Parts: sequence; C-alpha cells; structure tokens
Amino acid sequence: NAAPLLVARVVAANVAQTDPGQDAANVIVSTFAFNVDLVGNCAGISAGFQTNDGCLRVSITNLIGSQTSGTRIAVDVFPDAFAPEAVWNRHTGSLELIVTGNVSAGAVIALNITLKNSRSENPSPVISIKLDGPVHSAAADMVSATGV
Repeated sequence: NAAPLLVARVVAANVAQTDPGQDAANVIVSTFAFNVDLVGNCAGISAGFQTNDGCLRVSITNLIGSQTSGTRIAVDVFPDAFAPEAVWNRHTGSLELIVTGNVSAGAVIALNITLKNSRSENPSPVISIKLDGPVHSAAADMVSATGV
C-alpha cells in the first residue's frame, strides 16, 4: 500500500430511478467514487453468497421493496472493472459489485441496474454505499435525485 495511513472513504455517491411506479421495471442509476484506488482481486462472483468475503466489493444497501428475485442480477457498470453480475439479496435489499479490474482513486463509477418495484407503494429509502473486503470504508448515504 503506497499510503498505509489513508482511510478509504466514499467521496461522491448519487442515486436516481427511472420509474417509481408500482409493479414497474425501474432502472436504478447511480454514480459514485472513492478516495482510494480499487484493485480487483477476484475474477467474478464465487458460488454462494458468503464465499465472496475475500473479494473487493462495492456494497449498496437498503434497496428494499423490490420484487426482483434470485441471488445474481445483471449490472451495467462503467468502467469495465466489475463482474457483469452482482450478488443480490432481495430480502435485505443489498447489492454487491465484485471488483475485477482496477479503478483509479477519484474516478467516477456509473452503475445501472433494473429492479422490479413492489406492487404496493413504498417510501423511498436512504440508500447507502461502502467498500468491503480487503479494503473497507464506512457506509455513506447516497444523494437521491428525482428521475433520470
């Protein structure tokens, strides 16, 4: 580590949605950046949720109220330094992006994911983001924007 006393943190985090309507396919659009270089140490998602613990991950939490099922969902991320699928937990509303390449400190990362909204109206939760794995950061609340 070139800067052993540097504490990893989120330096920017924004989130918006394309369709807040009930039972709608909703593209969640977010941008974020960290103050440290991200160095991917895994090739992709391991089998099973718990086995990704050693991988550098960007964790986004509180995406609650979605009908989207499964444990993996497709993600569109720029730059191309992340696995094409993310670990998804509908019950907790957590999404984990696996870092597979390198991203420079301060570089803006753009993420699009499609989730199916619930059939009933839900208040917009506060979405949080952090780094997990070999490098950790404290969770930071994402700034919510209206529409995309």
